[in-house]
Amino acid sequence: MSNVARILGEMPPKERSRIPEGRILELERELGDETVITFTRCHFPFGTLVVTASRIIILLQDGGVDVTRFADIASFSLIEGRKKILGGHSETIFCTQMRDGTRFTGQSVGTDGQWGIHAARQMLAAHETYSLRAR
Repeated sequence: MSNVARILGEMPPKERSRIPEGRILELERELGDETVITFTRCHFPFGTLVVTASRIIILLQDGGVDVTRFADIASFSLIEGRKKILGGHSETIFCTQMRDGTRFTGQSVGTDGQWGIHAARQMLAAHETYSLRAR
């Protein structure tokens, strides 16, 4: 079983319904030895955020691709969504500080609150592991 197939099996139905499964499986084949750690729906840019051990790949909703190498990222900060009183979750948002000083704020992840938090935490852990290994 591929790692992407395993992750798809773990995803909540609401989140999985927003993921272009065929496109994710094709990306996994194209990556070869580079393992997909997690993926989730993202907003601004709209698409599917895919995390590997060395980069973030966003499969844009319009068909394009946006790639950011962990080597270019100085740090992330995370604002985890919370359960709402009447059900659901508030958005999980991450901010990215690039090594060149550029800052991206307010990027939200996930359509299912718990999955968005899970995926964002895995993204932060992957960046941390990369940063420790790369030095």
